[in-house]
Amino acid sequence: MMDRKSVNKEVFQVSRWIYQDFIGNLSDKNREALEAWRKAHPDNERTYQALHDRLRLSKNLSQLKASDIERPLADMYRRIRAEEQRQRFRLFWQWMSAAAMVAICIGSFYLVREWKRGTVGIPETPTVAVGEGRVVLRLGDGSLVGLDTLTGSVRQGCVEASKTDKRRLSYAIGNQEKGKEDVLVYNEVIVPKSGSFSLVLADGTSVWVNAESRLRYPVAFAGGERKVYLEGEAYFAVAKDTLHPFVVETGKMDVAVLGTQFNVSTYRVDGCCETTLVEGSVEVRDRLTDKRVMLSPNEQARLRDGNFVVREVDARLYTSWISGKFYFEREPLEEIAAQMERWYDVSFFFMREDLKQEEFTGVILRDYTLEEMLGVIAKTTDMEFTVNGKAVTLR
Repeated sequence: MMDRKSVNKEVFQVSRWIYQDFIGNLSDKNREALEAWRKAHPDNERTYQALHDRLRLSKNLSQLKASDIERPLADMYRRIRAEEQRQRFRLFWQWMSAAAMVAICIGSFYLVREWKRGTVGIPETPTVAVGEGRVVLRLGDGSLVGLDTLTGSVRQGCVEASKTDKRRLSYAIGNQEKGKEDVLVYNEVIVPKSGSFSLVLADGTSVWVNAESRLRYPVAFAGGERKVYLEGEAYFAVAKDTLHPFVVETGKMDVAVLGTQFNVSTYRVDGCCETTLVEGSVEVRDRLTDKRVMLSPNEQARLRDGNFVVREVDARLYTSWISGKFYFEREPLEEIAAQMERWYDVSFFFMREDLKQEEFTGVILRDYTLEEMLGVIAKTTDMEFTVNGKAVTLR
């Protein structure tokens, strides 16, 4: 049993985490600790959700009182206590009441203070919609450019990169500087969760980069091949050049083409790396074992633990994201949740382990809100959901 000093210390820590989570200022390390605390006992999660709900429903944080939250929490715990043995639950009730009170006091004090300073607005409870994310371009000298707010162009030597659309950057080569023909200068596009972006590289190749992905590439290609480096997922429409193969290098495999359209994904939950061919032909190589396979249109190579599996697929299932759709065919909810975490910047929690393998088939627009998408899936699966801020519970 924890002594009073230890209990007080944990109460303070958890209260601070809950407050920081509420205002969106919780570090990754502390978020993991808070999630562990929430999962440690069902009553921890109930208290967390009740506290968040009450804070969001408050119309004026400057008038927030402890009693505004104390009463509903007390009612909740009376119901919980009735279900369990009184003696076993007594200490827990005392601890949770203290945690709620400290969290409310700390949260109210800091949030009201920042609100009066004008640094924090009054939080509301919007539905979880699709965000565009803040896409960043890392230049050859290491400096960063925010592509969401870029209005002009970025010049690097003889190459100029210009915004041709809200979510599209195009590279154009001017007069080559003498003696610079073989010098590779790299840029990197970093796309966060809840975002996407497209590029036209210097050779005319078009690339669509999905959420939570990175693409590193030369601003102008030189030498015998056109090589780029991918982490995450991207769709390529490669400009044909029989003398200079186009190579996509990932952590586990390389994809080499002359001119074609294909999709590469490296972030599946099951650990597979996938290359899906739309047209033309590609060679896929395992970088560890040097095994190679050739693909034809509507074929997919899946690499996992050094083993290739080539199967026939409907390429639309794996490329529909570039046209603003989620296209699922008997996809497990665990994989769907992973995609939605990247697109909506939320976290999923499965209350039943078997639910992860529940399958869904359907087409859903990517501009749906999270609640709308989950509603569609719930109609044809044995699933219920609760959205609470950035936490999604499936049961």
